Amino acid sequence: MNWEAIGAVAESLGAIGVIASLAYLALQIRASNKLGRSEAKIAATTQMSSLLDSFISEPASSDIWARGRRNLRDLTPEDRARFDNIAMKGFMGYSAQYFQFRIRTIEQDDWAESYRAMVWWLEGRGMREWWRVFGRKIQSDTFQEFVDAEIRLIEEDLDQETKR
Repeated sequence: MNWEAIGAVAESLGAIGVIASLAYLALQIRASNKLGRSEAKIAATTQMSSLLDSFISEPASSDIWARGRRNLRDLTPEDRARFDNIAMKGFMGYSAQYFQFRIRTIEQDDWAESYRAMVWWLEGRGMREWWRVFGRKIQSDTFQEFVDAEIRLIEEDLDQETKR
């Protein structure tokens, strides 16, 4: 065997090694991405579960949230302060999950769960009023526009139901 043949075999083996390394790297990146999405889902679930746990462990908070969601005028000033904090915590979570969905850290189905819960929150007149008076001031422009559009859809649906 001459040196040229040995060089050609070595180059071929090197190319095979590079291809194998790239394939291994692609598998590792894919596994890392799956893990990242899984961790994002767990974090989002933990955040919302924490809020729900506070409702379970403190029935007064649940009552304040339910009354405020319906109508902010049903709240005393002290209850309103607690409602503001509850709503802020919830919408900070929804904002984070919306961001994660936009950058594709969480899947469409995972965002759909949070989205449906957020819309349910916004179906309460008091929650929409809270958003307009306070909530939107503390959120990013992108999330503000998104929630404002959802509120318009909800209110259009309510108008249609009223006309029936």
